[in-house]
Amino acid sequence: PGGDSAGKKTQIPGTDTASVAGRGKSGCLLEATDTDAEALRSAILVRNTEDEKISVAAGAFAMKCFSVAQVRQLTGLFVSDKAKYRFLHAAHGHISDADHFQELAGLLLNKAYVKRFMALVHQRQ
Repeated sequence: PGGDSAGKKTQIPGTDTASVAGRGKSGCLLEATDTDAEALRSAILVRNTEDEKISVAAGAFAMKCFSVAQVRQLTGLFVSDKAKYRFLHAAHGHISDADHFQELAGLLLNKAYVKRFMALVHQRQ
């Protein structure tokens, strides 16, 4: 009985793509709510590997755009600069307030990852 949890992938609760009203100024079809961010946080926490964590995040980003503040909080779930950069790379292009994306550079300590992140930011412009 039950046992269907193994088939669940990256579905985030409350993501109703039928309610798409059109793209806003950010280019996002749907903007993530705080509930969506919390659901993604929970989904990341139950994953075992960095690849699984990044994959579930990328799936959520494909469905909705997240704010810089939401991404900042979620980045805290990753320990290494490599993992943080990979997460931020997955988020790039799915930020509702993209003009502030560069502010996330302060989450990275390693200069090489900061440089890579800034190059990523400039790709958006």
